[in-house]
Amino acid sequence: VFYALAFILVYLLIIRPILIILFSPSFSIGTTLDKNPKREHRVYKRVAKRILEQEDLPEGMRTNINESMHDPYKLRDALNNVYNKHLKRKLNKTIRSHAKTVMVSTAISQNGRLDFITVIVVNIKMIKEIVVLCGFRPSYRNLANLVVNVFVTALVAEGLENINLKVPS
Repeated sequence: VFYALAFILVYLLIIRPILIILFSPSFSIGTTLDKNPKREHRVYKRVAKRILEQEDLPEGMRTNINESMHDPYKLRDALNNVYNKHLKRKLNKTIRSHAKTVMVSTAISQNGRLDFITVIVVNIKMIKEIVVLCGFRPSYRNLANLVVNVFVTALVAEGLENINLKVPS
């Protein structure tokens, strides 16, 4: 029972979010500034369909995306509008929420290894939620940079447990 529970937790907290991240469409913010969006129209459509799945998307933005689905220029502009006016707030809220979770859990925890695991799991979950909100993932190179940052942060969280600070009296 223990091993089955451990496997289920590892699957739900680590493996599944990583699979969601890896199999999301890759999309560079630079392509939204591209002068000729026709070559990226297929990716725009995939991203737009993922964004349309969000239930809290304002109706005006939803209809704007639906109406501009067949024109790459209009779709690019509609996606820019959604990202700048709607998703930026949600992304910042998600990042702050996960940062608070990491801060509280590492402040309460007395174990460096538990801090390490907590930071990794919470950051992977945050990256997955950002990918789901945006409808795309960064390139593999940028994703690798994110993973390196997560592991460095986790190692710092683990190492902070062993620091003995002495305040002069």
